[in-house]
Amino acid sequence: MKVKIVDTLSYRTFHEVFNGAVVYMCLHIFDKVHFYASSTTYATIRKLIDRYDQFWPSSSLVYKKVFVLPKEKTFGGLVKYLLSAWLNIWHLWTAPANTQIIYTNNNPLSLWGIVLCNYLLKKKVVIFCHGELELLLRSPRIYKPSFLYKYIFVILFRYGYLGPYVKLCVLGNSILQNLRPYLNKRNQSNVFSIEHPYFFSHEQSPFNMPHFPLKLGTVGTMTKAKGLQSLIDLASSVGRDVHLSVVGRLMDTVSDKEGYIHFMAGKDENIPRDQYEKAIQELDFILFLYPTDTYKLIASGAIFDAIDLGKPVIAFSNAYFDHVFSISIGYVCKDLSQMINKIQELIQHPEQVDHDYPIFLQNIEELRKRFDVKTVTSQFKQQLSCIYM
Repeated sequence: MKVKIVDTLSYRTFHEVFNGAVVYMCLHIFDKVHFYASSTTYATIRKLIDRYDQFWPSSSLVYKKVFVLPKEKTFGGLVKYLLSAWLNIWHLWTAPANTQIIYTNNNPLSLWGIVLCNYLLKKKVVIFCHGELELLLRSPRIYKPSFLYKYIFVILFRYGYLGPYVKLCVLGNSILQNLRPYLNKRNQSNVFSIEHPYFFSHEQSPFNMPHFPLKLGTVGTMTKAKGLQSLIDLASSVGRDVHLSVVGRLMDTVSDKEGYIHFMAGKDENIPRDQYEKAIQELDFILFLYPTDTYKLIASGAIFDAIDLGKPVIAFSNAYFDHVFSISIGYVCKDLSQMINKIQELIQHPEQVDHDYPIFLQNIEELRKRFDVKTVTSQFKQQLSCIYM
């Protein structure tokens, strides 16, 4: 059986790990994979897959170029989503009847069109969901495109029906359970979950004991929504006794008067992957400062960077992290006050770090197996065999 993977939104490195994982999984499930994406996306994921598995079945992959607008902000983003929606529906109509169609992104503007057209076409469709589902939890202003996107989901999920052939896939059972209250009874069976797949390196994580003073840092882009103010407050309390850094791009203006935080790059600077990974490798703990009421309907890619590079974490508790941290790989705190107290405790009692650190590293190896793309391929294959029964 053939599969048609359609990605009309990604550009350059956007969702590179996930997009590459979808292609890799499909190559090990289907006989032939047709991949429709921008040339920059295709080049990026080929490098990623080559690095993970030099013997991957590249002869089974057929690539077709898709035009994708790079513009993403506000109304430029709306134009991009409109073009993507038209292409998504066109690819549905032109796919052979016996082809499995997989959309790597859930474009709200094409969702209704795909559902309505597929009442007639009756083609097997899987749409992967990401951060757009978080709109269900927010209250966007009426003049913003995100207001429209939110109510497309609300109307379809609560009052409409996805139909027997359109299925949504979310990345983690915690997300599936948090999404269920937003779905009417008919749509409950149209959503399923797999773990977030990741290309972990084949080598075991290096067994490096921590430094003193401890080196703590966030990874990925840093914004106010991802806990920038918490980082500044943390620096005010413990900045004299630890090394704090942001390994990634700083997307907002910041007032770090004491200068305790090292920022790796500004919002317009690109960070080569090797430099990014090297900077993470120098950390003792990775900080995750996302507010506790976030990540109910979205997975975190940054947490897998930490797992891949064998780094224990100090994090705020949230629904997705509680799902991932089924075994302890660091210290999970309910709020900033508890996190400050924990870090101060580690500073005063380094023997506690020496005791806990080897346990965290051992547990990280277990999580690498759980979320590795080969493990998740088996999950995805099983789900595909069940959802259309």
